[in-house]
Amino acid sequence: MIQMYYDADQFVWNEQGWMTFQNPDYTYTKGIDVSTFQHEIDWNQVAESDIDFAMIRAGYRGAVEGLLHEDSEFQENVNGALQNNIDVGVYWYSSAINEEELEEEIEFLLSLIEPYSLAYPVAFDMEPYAADENGGRIHVLSQEERTKLALLFCEKMKQHGYDVLIYGNWDWLYNSLDFSAISNQEIWYAAYQNKPAMPDRFTMWQYSNNGMIPGIETTVDLNIFIQKKE
Repeated sequence: MIQMYYDADQFVWNEQGWMTFQNPDYTYTKGIDVSTFQHEIDWNQVAESDIDFAMIRAGYRGAVEGLLHEDSEFQENVNGALQNNIDVGVYWYSSAINEEELEEEIEFLLSLIEPYSLAYPVAFDMEPYAADENGGRIHVLSQEERTKLALLFCEKMKQHGYDVLIYGNWDWLYNSLDFSAISNQEIWYAAYQNKPAMPDRFTMWQYSNNGMIPGIETTVDLNIFIQKKE
């Protein structure tokens, strides 16, 4: 039997369709993550849905062509969330294949987020690109190379005063990355299920990609952020 870090049975859906964590030693908050794929968002309506935070995509490096892009809705989303008293974190979709490219991504990302006050972390999201049969340009990387890039991102962003998450599903965290090397980092675990199956510690869990929130015309990912009480 796998030894679990958390008691999975303490993760419980509430009547409003949000995941909660019924452990008195922890606090939790409820959030969503959004990008241009959610189109234009009415953040005033979103604020009425009792969410605490939004993780907003700042930008990405093209998974095939390799160019840097700001998410087309980034500024509107950050400003809309903050103006409606919703705390904000951001995530960056990386397709860097070496340290030089990652440094370029970090510099670009910092230029995007510097004007804003972030209450939640900056997340590193590297994953295969499903629309490309090879998984995108990062398919050439070894597990060791991907792990080094993830850790470098964490190191550099922490140097600039940001909390950081590494995003991934089970396969990515344990097979595409060396989990033993990233286990001391904060993890954003992605798994669309009723109970988390990840045996190790995570800080945020993206537990659904099928949320329906007033003010958002598409489905949206739902997240729970947990912290141990001091």
